[in-house]
Amino acid sequence: MLNRKKEGIMKKSLFLFLLLATVVGGIIFQSCKDNEAIIEPQLSDEGIVVESISSNSLKSVGCIDPGNPVYSKVNAQQTINWGSKNNPFSKTVSIVFYNTETHFILEVMSTNGWANLVIDGISSWTDCPVAAYTWGVYQKELPIDWAAGDAFNLTLQVVGHGPQAKFNVSYELIGLCGTTFGTMTDIEGKTYETVVIGELEWMRENLGTMTFNNGEAIPTGFSAEDWVNYTATGPAVELYWQLEYGPLIPELREELHQKYGALYNFNAVVDPRGLCPTGWRVSTEQDWNNLISYVTNLNNFEVGNQLKSCRQENSPLGGECATTEHPYWVDVDHVNYGIDAYGFSAIPGGWRNELGGYGNLGIQSSYWTSTPALYQALPRGYAYGMNSDISNIFKFDEIIEIAQSVRCVRDKN
Repeated sequence: MLNRKKEGIMKKSLFLFLLLATVVGGIIFQSCKDNEAIIEPQLSDEGIVVESISSNSLKSVGCIDPGNPVYSKVNAQQTINWGSKNNPFSKTVSIVFYNTETHFILEVMSTNGWANLVIDGISSWTDCPVAAYTWGVYQKELPIDWAAGDAFNLTLQVVGHGPQAKFNVSYELIGLCGTTFGTMTDIEGKTYETVVIGELEWMRENLGTMTFNNGEAIPTGFSAEDWVNYTATGPAVELYWQLEYGPLIPELREELHQKYGALYNFNAVVDPRGLCPTGWRVSTEQDWNNLISYVTNLNNFEVGNQLKSCRQENSPLGGECATTEHPYWVDVDHVNYGIDAYGFSAIPGGWRNELGGYGNLGIQSSYWTSTPALYQALPRGYAYGMNSDISNIFKFDEIIEIAQSVRCVRDKN
């Protein structure tokens, strides 16, 4: 509720009002058009009254949807009266603030115009003075690892053309749509985390089942020689044999299985007995295109880094993200790192090649689709990959003998 205007305030009580609006006398602002100084008139302390409207929500949304970019906006307003009874002055300063997927936005308008924004004591407006009844827009980039609910607090002074208005801005960031988490259970009873991104629900982990969805075991345990002779003709699944750690240790191999999932050849991916639980499917080329389009519509910058898990050696994000405990990305180039902006959490499970060798654990995540690559001399399938030292995501066609990771997906309920 607005406080009624008060007149004849004694100077002794003026200090309380100045906590919200402070007289700015003789301040000089530089014109960006003609380099002539704009001199603010000397103002009297007499009769300054601040009438404030507390913050109100203009538009409340639960999350930011790139397909329908409506933001949760909050407004606040102050009317400042000053001068004498015979020579009164007045202005109203309004602000609107909200966040997008990349920035905190502050819109400011004054009925008298304004010349500068002082944010947390720092002069922050670098453009021309803003005319009366005109909105000026200030943007501050959000940290790359921001999350929904993070507090965004600042003190704002709107300076120029009368006493300055001061606002204490307190705001909780609104998150992106598509961070709804769930679970999926495979035929062996293992439960995986899932995430809704756009119109699809994806696994947040790599599939690890060694059993088709009808209960039949997937062939496995091939030597390199047997792999070469078999994998082009039948389905197969393998666990990563991490030679970099020395002789095979069963406990380590099972740990890698739990952390990075299993590796499937293309014949297993398209086998009608199914890798994914009922109601789910191995992701298709179109599913991946939809995922990439969703992320690109929000932010076309470094799509691969946005989808990678933040767990990486020397990650600048620190905390649990900076780790060398499985699963994690190896720091190859000291430049690229995952931020997991949408909860997809791509992890680098490596591959088994057509000769039976293993490679790229910790460096590359390669995901089969169930979509065959057409017009190829040899049978091939489409896959999507991310590398530790590459910021983007790449599509490629691969020979069917290769064993790679799998993510299951289903349409959002």
